[in-house]
Amino acid sequence: SPNLPIWVAGRGARMLSLGGELADGVVLDFIHKDILPESVKLIQKGAEKTGNKPKICYSTMVITNDRVLEEVRPHMTYRLVDSPQEIKDRIGMTAADVEAVSSTMGAKGLVEAGKLIREEWIAPFVIMGTEAECARELSGLMSRNGFDEFLLPILETKTARELMAEVAKVLSLA
Repeated sequence: SPNLPIWVAGRGARMLSLGGELADGVVLDFIHKDILPESVKLIQKGAEKTGNKPKICYSTMVITNDRVLEEVRPHMTYRLVDSPQEIKDRIGMTAADVEAVSSTMGAKGLVEAGKLIREEWIAPFVIMGTEAECARELSGLMSRNGFDEFLLPILETKTARELMAEVAKVLSLA
């Protein structure tokens, strides 16, 4: 249907460029914050090829307490293991770390593998701190990068209501 918007989620240069060229929107999901501007430029370069005007949605977790941090850990396993080498180098994740997380994922599952994920590996991919700190950081990222939308991922349905209420407080401060 011509009224159905097509969105693309990706982090590689070719996917971001293609999203810019052809999609109605591009989702930047759990992207290392330092490379967000570069990701936006790739989308814009793709858009210039065709005159497309895609929306850009930024999606990541907002962490204001330990419960949410612990919920995120298992979901960072595959995101980090599958990250490009330059990102692993940037966060200090060694080949031995990758092997440990990968083998634990296979043998014992995401929750056990998540216990190996260090907070300093998570921080560059999420918004984390007090409500006020998170509001400032998210607001800054949205305006500096020209994002049109923010999408909060719901990783655990059991705590979705709590998470949405917590993030609503953050957004009210932004």
